Amino acid sequence: MTLTKYIINENRKSSHFSISNIEVFIKNPIENPQISVSNVIKTMSRKIPSHLRRNVAEIHVGQFDFLKSKDYEASYKKSKIFVTNEQQSEQDMLDDLIHEVAHSVEELYSDFIYSDKAIEREFLAKRKNMWNLLSRNGIALSLNDFLKTSYDKDIDMILYKDIGYPTLSVMTASIFHSPYAATSINEYFADGFEAFYMREELDRLKSISPKLYEKISALSVANKESSYD
Repeated sequence: MTLTKYIINENRKSSHFSISNIEVFIKNPIENPQISVSNVIKTMSRKIPSHLRRNVAEIHVGQFDFLKSKDYEASYKKSKIFVTNEQQSEQDMLDDLIHEVAHSVEELYSDFIYSDKAIEREFLAKRKNMWNLLSRNGIALSLNDFLKTSYDKDIDMILYKDIGYPTLSVMTASIFHSPYAATSINEYFADGFEAFYMREELDRLKSISPKLYEKISALSVANKESSYD
């Protein structure tokens, strides 16, 4: 049997299996013959230390209405990750999973991540810098709206739809690692976590977001299962 046929059979037949103490449920198969769900999850498990995965009990793959309604690729809810089966590559799926693991880490280590306000101050300073930059380019928005840490759908739609992430990526390259990191403090953390474990431009992440990089680095230290509780 060829590798491609093996992956197709795996994706279609294996509706439930377990990897690294995570229960995996395939609601709808991934038709892309180049993607092996088990390979992706094994790669994720190798990249992320076990103490940072312990708040993920299940991964569900398939079509989910709540993902479609929000135009999401994946979402984390109560120790479960839901991810679409419409994936372009194993790399894309890995990105999605690691990003959602970040939100599970937030839930588990919230005090350690946010209680000293270091990431909050860094994030809000960047939001203010972005507001100044947009203002200089003729995009008039409320500063008060930008000086919030929580997700604001109206702001996100302006960034995503009106300005566009490709344009914003160029404009804010020295401020945020990616445009999506600007949408809330939670996405700021998750975007940095994803970059850290995908090894994406780490020098740039460290340079433009030193407090975020420092916090994620501290979390990554092995054998610290109870140190931040």
